[in-house]
Amino acid sequence: MPVLSDPASIVTRVAAVVDQLDEAVAHVCATDVELLSVEALQQLITQVRVAAGRLAGLQDQALGRLHAVTGGLLPVHPDRDPDAPGLPQQQDVRSWWRDEAHVTGQRAGADVRRAEVLRDLPVLAAAVTADRLTAKQAEVLCRLHGKIALADLQASQEQLVLVAAPLNPEALARWVRHQIATHCEPALEAEQGKALDRRHLQLTHEPDGTVRGRFVLASEDAEAVLTVLEPLARKQGLEDVRSAGQRRADALVDVFAGAVAWMDLPTAGGQRPSLTYVMSERWASSEDPTPLLDLLASGGTHPNSLFDHTASGAWTGPQTRPRIESLLCDARISRLLLDPLGTVVSLESLKDEITLAQRRAVSARDRHCVAKGCTRPPAFCDVHHLTHREHGGRTVVGNLVLLCRRHHVLWHLGKIHLYDLHVPWLTDPEPDDTGHDLHIG
Repeated sequence: MPVLSDPASIVTRVAAVVDQLDEAVAHVCATDVELLSVEALQQLITQVRVAAGRLAGLQDQALGRLHAVTGGLLPVHPDRDPDAPGLPQQQDVRSWWRDEAHVTGQRAGADVRRAEVLRDLPVLAAAVTADRLTAKQAEVLCRLHGKIALADLQASQEQLVLVAAPLNPEALARWVRHQIATHCEPALEAEQGKALDRRHLQLTHEPDGTVRGRFVLASEDAEAVLTVLEPLARKQGLEDVRSAGQRRADALVDVFAGAVAWMDLPTAGGQRPSLTYVMSERWASSEDPTPLLDLLASGGTHPNSLFDHTASGAWTGPQTRPRIESLLCDARISRLLLDPLGTVVSLESLKDEITLAQRRAVSARDRHCVAKGCTRPPAFCDVHHLTHREHGGRTVVGNLVLLCRRHHVLWHLGKIHLYDLHVPWLTDPEPDDTGHDLHIG
C-alpha cells in the first residue's frame, strides 16, 4: 500500500476502508446460522471471535491516537450551535466515547486509559491486532504500566506476549499482581488501600423468600474468609450433588450459625445475639389456616394476624416447617401468651432443653455429623432428636445425634432417614419409612 501524506487522500482512503469493513460485516451477519452444520457453526464462532478481537485492538489504537492528537478534548458535535448559551465548546474524549459506545462513564474512562497505555506499548497493541493476544489479556498487562520503569517494560514487551498468550485473564492477573508485588510494592499497597475503601456488603430481601447479596473485600481480608470457607465447602461424601456455589453458600451459613452458637458476640438489645423465631399455637398444632376472606373480614390486616399461622424469624419473616423443626431439636424454648389485643399475658421458659453435659456426651460419641459421608465437626452441628419431642421423644443422650445444619434440614424434609445415618450404637428395631416413630432412649 502506498504511503499517503495528503490529508484529503488519507480521508478518502479511510472512508473506503470503513465502507469495505461495513460491507464485509453486513455480508457475514447475513449468514443464516440455522442452516449451518455443527462444524460450520464452530468455525464461524471462532472466526468471528478472532475478527472481533483484532478489530478491538484497532479500536484501541485509534482511540489512543485520538486522545493524543486532541489532548483529550474534542470540539462540540457539528450539529450543535456553537453560539448557543450554556453549551460547552469542547468535550473530553472519555465523555464522547461514553456516548458513542453507550457504556458507563467508568467503563469509558477505563477504555481510554487502556488505549493511552497501549500507545506506550506498541508491541502489545500490535499483538492484539495480529490475534496473538486478546484485548482482555492486553488490558491485564496494562496494569504493569506505571509500576515498572517504562524503558524496562517496553524492552520486555515481546516476552510479555509470550507469557500472556497461553493464560486466561484470571491466571494472567495473578501473574501480573505478583510482578507488581515484586517490582513495586508501594503500588500494591496503594491498590490494597483502594480495595479496602471499596469494601461493602449489601443484602436485599427478595419477595421469593431469598436474600440476595453482593460484597467486595480487600484481598487480605478475603484470605481469612476463603481459609474458613474452603474446608467447609468441600463435598460431603459421594452422595453430595450440590454445586460448588451451593456448597459455598451452605458453608457461609455454617460459619454464621457457628458464630451464633459459640462465638463471644457483642450483646444486642441487652442480651447475647441468638436466632429467634416466633410461632403461634395454631401453627405448632398444624391447624388449617383461616380462609383468606374470613381472615380479612375478622381484621386480618392487623400486623399481629400475620403470625397466626406462621413461624417467623426476626429478620427474614416466615420460615418453613422443616426449617423450624430442625431448630426446635436443639433450642431454648420460651412460651409467650398474648391476648387478642397483643397484650403479654405470661412468659415462661420450657425446661426441656439439651444440657451442656448432654452436648458434650453426644459430641464425644459421634465425633462429627452422623450422616454417612459427612465429617462436619461438632461446632458446626445441631444436636438432633431422632424421635421429635412433639412425637414423644425425650431429651436423653440415646435419642440425640449430631447433624450438620444441611443434613438436619434434609431429615425434617424427609429426604434422609435413619438408614442414611451412621449410628452403630443404636440397637432399636427397624424404623418406619419416615424414621420419626422411634421409641428409643
